[in-house]
Amino acid sequence: MAERVGTMRATDSYEYDTGWDIVRSYRVTTDSGIELLEATEKSVGPPEMYSFHCDLKNCRSKERDLENLCKEKANFLEKARQRNERNKGDVERYHMRRRHLDRIQMLEKKRPWVIKGIKQHLSLKQTEEADRQKWMGNMQRMIQDLQQELDNMSSQEDVTPKIEAVNSELRSIQAEKSRLEGERQDLRRDEDEANGELRRLQNRLSSLEDMMNRKEEMLRSRFRDTHTALLWLRRNRHLFQGNVYEPMMLVINVRDPRHAKYVESHVNINDLKAFVFQKQQDMEKFMVEVIRESQLRTIYTADERYTVKRSIYSNKTISSNSALRPSQFLSMTIDADERRQLEDQLRAAQQQIQSVGTRMNTNQEQQQMQQVRIDLQKVENEANARISAVNEQKVTIVKDLLHFMKNRARLSMEKVYLALDTAGLSAEKTKLESDCREGFAAVLSYMNSPLIIRAAVNAVSPRCST
Repeated sequence: MAERVGTMRATDSYEYDTGWDIVRSYRVTTDSGIELLEATEKSVGPPEMYSFHCDLKNCRSKERDLENLCKEKANFLEKARQRNERNKGDVERYHMRRRHLDRIQMLEKKRPWVIKGIKQHLSLKQTEEADRQKWMGNMQRMIQDLQQELDNMSSQEDVTPKIEAVNSELRSIQAEKSRLEGERQDLRRDEDEANGELRRLQNRLSSLEDMMNRKEEMLRSRFRDTHTALLWLRRNRHLFQGNVYEPMMLVINVRDPRHAKYVESHVNINDLKAFVFQKQQDMEKFMVEVIRESQLRTIYTADERYTVKRSIYSNKTISSNSALRPSQFLSMTIDADERRQLEDQLRAAQQQIQSVGTRMNTNQEQQQMQQVRIDLQKVENEANARISAVNEQKVTIVKDLLHFMKNRARLSMEKVYLALDTAGLSAEKTKLESDCREGFAAVLSYMNSPLIIRAAVNAVSPRCST
């Protein structure tokens, strides 16, 4: 293969050299280089060489056309860019116009609300001003009335001597009041002491009564029949003519409880339980009634014991008397003298408390009378205080009047400023509306110009071709 290629190259070289020799021999001096090249290609070259050369020339011409078109497009692009840069200001003005139009529309919508708010604010200020004027009129009338009252008071007589006399009387009343207060405290202290003594005596009397109750309780627990007879005697004492004494253990009192055992050793227990009668018929009546009503089996009299029994076999009542044995014990005593003394002291303490209460009531009535006298001075002091308050109120009203006059002047200035601001806002609104109308007309005229339309068409056509 390589040898064949080498042979073909040698042959072609030989043919080429031979051809050029022939061309040199027949060369025409009048032909151009391109035509000579084409003639040579046609004569000695392969058949496709000329076609390739023609295609090359066509491509070269197309290249030149494309280069020219590219330069034209680049120039147009540069001009379009410059035109776009020039149109940016117009577009910005257009957008600014749209913003101004939107703002004008919004302000037109807000205008009724703003006007309504201004009217409400103005009406409120007018109402406040009317109320202030009314209040100032009332204050002026009050000042005039107070001034007249003050003039009338200044024309009255001098009350200083009366005030001094009332003050001296007040001092004497205060001294009397202090004395009565001291007496009241003394009486209260005496009342407290009397109440303490009364409580002590009542406690002592209660303890004595408790001692009697304990004695009766002991009698009931130890000798129930005797206790039942005692209760019957207390209920029916009116049935007897003479004195009937209760059992000795309830009546006898030993001054010193430590000596009770000695007394008890000398007194028989039956004697301690026995009832003592002043008359014989009373004793017989007592025996009959107590046995019949209380069904007692054993009772005691002064010197003997009376016993009633019922037979088991014959169901008959059998009674017997027996002598009393000596007493065995006596534990609790109550001093009757001490009890009477306590009762007397208790009555004296109650009387003392009543007298102290009476004196305290008298003292309280005197204090009330003194209080009535003191009320006159209180009224005088209240009158002086009211006069001072009226004077202070007058000064305060004058200060308030001056203050409100200053506020009125300030509010009047604010009202003028608000009116000026309203006029300025109206003028600014009118100016903005005129500027927006002018800008809108300029943008419309600029947008409708043929130059802008042509530039837009030229800017759109390359995009459509591509």
